[in-house]
Amino acid sequence: MLRRWLLRFALGVALFLAAVVFWVVAARPPVYPPPVQVNLASTNGSLQVSPGTGGVLFILPDGSLWRWGTAGIATRRAAVPERVGTDNDWAQATCGNNGFVGVKRDGTLWQAGYVGPGVDHGSRPKQVGTDTDWALATKVDVAAAALKTDGTLWTWGDSMMFGSLGDPAVKARADPGQVGTNRWRTIEGAGFNSYFQGITLGGELQSWGQHWPPAPVTSQPTRVGTRTNWIDISQGLFLDAMGTAWNGFMAGPTGTNMFAPALANATPGRYGTVGAKVFEIRPDGTLWSRPLPFTIPFGRPQTGDSNQVGSRTDWVQIWSGMSVGIGLTRDGTLWAWGTDWGAEPRLTTMSRIRKALHDYVNFACDKLGIARLITSLTTTATHRRDETPHAILHLTPAPTADSR
Repeated sequence: MLRRWLLRFALGVALFLAAVVFWVVAARPPVYPPPVQVNLASTNGSLQVSPGTGGVLFILPDGSLWRWGTAGIATRRAAVPERVGTDNDWAQATCGNNGFVGVKRDGTLWQAGYVGPGVDHGSRPKQVGTDTDWALATKVDVAAAALKTDGTLWTWGDSMMFGSLGDPAVKARADPGQVGTNRWRTIEGAGFNSYFQGITLGGELQSWGQHWPPAPVTSQPTRVGTRTNWIDISQGLFLDAMGTAWNGFMAGPTGTNMFAPALANATPGRYGTVGAKVFEIRPDGTLWSRPLPFTIPFGRPQTGDSNQVGSRTDWVQIWSGMSVGIGLTRDGTLWAWGTDWGAEPRLTTMSRIRKALHDYVNFACDKLGIARLITSLTTTATHRRDETPHAILHLTPAPTADSR
């Protein structure tokens, strides 16, 4: 009896110590690699940052294109920012979770990864057509949109039943096709990987696709609100002719007014949303965080006070995506916080359950000779998150803050 008691006691102690060790190890802050040092070949251009699902794209002032994470190319994850190709003539680029699109300084259009339909263009950017009058391009999940210099709107890829192509008569197309006859100032991919928004030359704000489930699907560009004084979109903020910035995401108690722009009282480039938090740079150069002051669909209202992030007083610009923030300090350092796109995702218990369910159902369907019932269920692997900014790029000479 005594021996059995001692054995149980020893086993209990061992389990307790194992739990303590696990807690200590799990509580340790993550260790990040040092930032990548880049000596800019020139500073003729602007610094552009495009956070997306799975990674971030950077166009440095010398025209070089860099990526961190997958940035739309799932073949290999970049643990630290790495250069894409050797060209120094990139003007603009935007990534989604399956690929990226961009425009070079000569007006040509380029894409990489999966844009659709059914073709993976690989990790090396390839030119789209031969036209040289493209102005900008943007991307969501498996659809892309671009503007030409005459302001016409063009889309290609796969609508995925979300209306992402802006044309109810087209489900998918490999090459850009014109949408309507409107002339546009700017467009931007946004929302839940299937939603575009833009501003026409007449100052109207329009959108198409599906912003956030269970929002309705809008299969063609549709006017939002009645205002006609919109002039630009920057990092999810709408700018009007009075110089006021508005936030496009406002979900009410029933989620019915989520498309109404809400006054943000913020300056573009010094404000961004990461997950359920708002980050802003104050006039003294400090960085602050506060919960989103809106009700998120299916979630509790976010409340709380602002808190300073770190002690630096030299923040000059912020770029933000759905889950990651990128900030620039005056010394030319780019910092990241939120989702660590450079780290490999970790499977959770729920991830494994969902994957097992996915595999079992499709196995049964194959055996029964019927169509697969679940085709889009993902493993929902979890990426490491850290709200403390860590340096990922250091540029010499240091660029100045840019509005894009």
